[in-house]
Amino acid sequence: MGPPVGLDSNYEVAKKRFNSLCNKLNKNPEISDQYKQIVKDQLESNIVGKCVNEDIKSGYYMPHRAVIRDDKITSQVRIVYDCSSKANEDKKSLNDSLETGVNLYVNILDAILKFRENQVAFCGDLEKAFLMIEIAEEDRKYLKLLWFPNDTVNSTQTFQLNRLPFGLTTSPFALACVLKFHIKKFKDDYPKCYEMLNSLYVDDLYYGAETAQDAYQLTSSAIEILRSAGFNLRKLRTNCSELNKLWCENGYEENTDHGQGSGFLGLNWDPIEDKIKLNLRDVRNSLESGIANGTTKRHVLRIISQISDPCGLISPFVITVKILMQEL
Repeated sequence: MGPPVGLDSNYEVAKKRFNSLCNKLNKNPEISDQYKQIVKDQLESNIVGKCVNEDIKSGYYMPHRAVIRDDKITSQVRIVYDCSSKANEDKKSLNDSLETGVNLYVNILDAILKFRENQVAFCGDLEKAFLMIEIAEEDRKYLKLLWFPNDTVNSTQTFQLNRLPFGLTTSPFALACVLKFHIKKFKDDYPKCYEMLNSLYVDDLYYGAETAQDAYQLTSSAIEILRSAGFNLRKLRTNCSELNKLWCENGYEENTDHGQGSGFLGLNWDPIEDKIKLNLRDVRNSLESGIANGTTKRHVLRIISQISDPCGLISPFVITVKILMQEL
């Protein structure tokens, strides 16, 4: 398989960014330990493997960095791969060389309305969904990354991803194709469960049913159907105590999560109060920062970009801020 046209080696760029990453990790031992543990776990599970061809002129190197999730109690660190890195501005990145694919997902507003049209609501997500999809061996050379051999910092070694990373522009399309291909096998035997799984939004499930028993039948069937393809439906939450009881009594307690809040397609759902709320914490922090340090155009742009309101509940405020931006 020949290299994509215009995709030259970006090794030098990846090397510089890896050195920068190392410097940042050295300044924060706690984040560094979590980062190293993630890579170690991925090596042990063969998500990441040693690169067969370490020729720096061959394939593509993905710079990677840590994203810190302060809203997570555990696993605050997430590794993000940059597949938009270029050897230089005149060259293409890996993402530039790939087709995005068509959008196979449901409309976000439709998903929200479907979620709330029944008495019993529930949600869950697929654990490490992208990483469950294996990459053909001949294509893994385009998913190279730099890391320490044997967790030492004295030298670097080239590794490669054996599974589908989140940072690829084609990843959402590939995941949708895999899921739809698999669940179609169960369309005739489990028509209602098929309809529900066909409404997955990337790796998130938000759905509802009229009764707790109906919801249990849907979710238990979905867990087994997805498990047969290597996917784990987890963090199940509901506004119904009876459904929680059914999950626990029938061996699905490990798939449940009894936490209070749940991210919901850019919103926040509290299953205990059974309320959907806008998550404006970052917006509030930006406003407080602007008041304390002086408001700039950059602050205003940041506020606009941080507002996630798929239902348009605060559109008057968003429009006012955008008009203000035009006048600055």
